[in-house]
Amino acid sequence: MTSPRQYVVYLLAMYGVIRASVPLMSLARRRSLDQARFAPYVQYLERHMKEEADHDEWLLQDLQSVPAYVPSDLPLGSQTIASMVGSQYYWINFATPLSLLGYMAILEGCPASAGRVLQIQEVTKLPEQAFRTLLEHAELDPDHAAELSQVIDRIEPDSRELAAICLSGLNTIRGLASVLSECVEYRSPEEAGGR
Repeated sequence: MTSPRQYVVYLLAMYGVIRASVPLMSLARRRSLDQARFAPYVQYLERHMKEEADHDEWLLQDLQSVPAYVPSDLPLGSQTIASMVGSQYYWINFATPLSLLGYMAILEGCPASAGRVLQIQEVTKLPEQAFRTLLEHAELDPDHAAELSQVIDRIEPDSRELAAICLSGLNTIRGLASVLSECVEYRSPEEAGGR
């Protein structure tokens, strides 16, 4: 994200993803309650829902610090985001609630470092407040990949469940790549018409 507008479009996209986090985890938790061997997963989801509560509100606050860069023509949820997030609802309900682990591993497994976030701030020249959520996640998320691995090890998913986790992760990689591409390629109507 090299321009202020691209970064703000990225924040809007991440809002579209993050606002679905707690509802997705809540659904996966409910769908897991009747399976005793999923108890470690249920416990993990309960902890993690508390950790992720209000992170979408953080992003909205970050966006409020840069109102001049928020595009008025951009919906808060693109088709790409709806597809990436919506597939999780399908797999949780019709495959296995464990499929959400693949999604979470991709979204939380490799957070940007604080140094990288500060580099983006330096390039875009946006106020520090616009980076609060990313900086918080740089501090909070580094251990999430290890936690997810421990949960998977404790559950010992069968081959069908493991395949669902992997499929979910691969779908998330593809969806996230498309979301990021949309952010980089975004042009306001004014910019698009001026070419």
